[in-house]
Amino acid sequence: MKKLFSGRILALIMMMCVVCSNFITASSLPEEDAADGSIEVKVVDFAEKTQLDLYKVASLNEKSQYDLFDEYKDSGADLSDLNVASKSQLAAEKLTEYAVKLEPEKSALVDSDGLAVFNEVEASNILYLICQKNNEEIISISPMLVLLPYYDDNEEMHKTAAIDAKYTDNRKESKGAIILNKTDDKNSPLADAVFKFEKKVYSTDTVSNSDNKDQYVWETVSEALVTDKNGQLVAEQLPLGEYRFTETKAPKGYILDSTPYDVVVKSEATIRVENNKYVPDGGTPVIITVVNNPVPVESSIVSEPPSSVPPTPDKPVVTGEDIAKFIIIGVIVAVSLVAVILLFVLGRKKKDDDDTE
Repeated sequence: MKKLFSGRILALIMMMCVVCSNFITASSLPEEDAADGSIEVKVVDFAEKTQLDLYKVASLNEKSQYDLFDEYKDSGADLSDLNVASKSQLAAEKLTEYAVKLEPEKSALVDSDGLAVFNEVEASNILYLICQKNNEEIISISPMLVLLPYYDDNEEMHKTAAIDAKYTDNRKESKGAIILNKTDDKNSPLADAVFKFEKKVYSTDTVSNSDNKDQYVWETVSEALVTDKNGQLVAEQLPLGEYRFTETKAPKGYILDSTPYDVVVKSEATIRVENNKYVPDGGTPVIITVVNNPVPVESSIVSEPPSSVPPTPDKPVVTGEDIAKFIIIGVIVAVSLVAVILLFVLGRKKKDDDDTE
């Protein structure tokens, strides 16, 4: 009986040790295992409500090589050199063929600003695939690979990635239009302003995107669009997308405004001429106004007309030296007067004395 009791006590002690051990292990999980990363994908605003899915496809080992997870080992994806855009794109496409059959880690919809955001993403050397499971009628977004965390050129670690996605606009039949009005600060039209016109074109993504380098380029559509006598210029038959105007030459007498003016062509539109001016014809063309300020006129100095009142002569300035001279002269004059008076008195007295004798 005593042995049985001792065995039960020993079993109870061992059970408590196991419970305590599990508690200690669970309490000491490293903070870096927390899902504190995030990925933001920039597409375009007309892709609103398009769904993107996030998948874990591989891990980065101590040798800086990628180990595919079991679900993707037969995909044939080559992850040996993902810093080359073409190889990264090819690997992403092969992995997508397998990923679309699986449940994603997370899903996100593109919002009205053209952004899809994945929050609370594990950042522990995981390679993620982001893809569009079903091609939409509006847009086809190319799959992309993202490593979290990643290191920038300064070897600084980042758990948040921002990517500009490559996409194909499936609405090529839709053409938009832009009317630019050039005026002065008093709303008068200005002719002969010259603008450079460019389109924003997105490039292929790479596995890591530290600072969005080379994610898009501005492609020149026209080097010199010139405003007419009504201060207008137009751009028509434009594929939907993002554009910008940059003034390269201001009208004579006005200050150059080299600020780029960004515009987004979102819908189909046409333009017609009415009363010698460009006006919307159909749809909703983009209309912008760009103002130039006149070059400041240098003010000239105007001489005042001569006054009819004669000028007041300047008052003499009396110095201490002048005062001393005045005093000396005064003393000399006074002494001279006294001397004359004395001589006169003495002379008179002498005459009287002579007369008495």
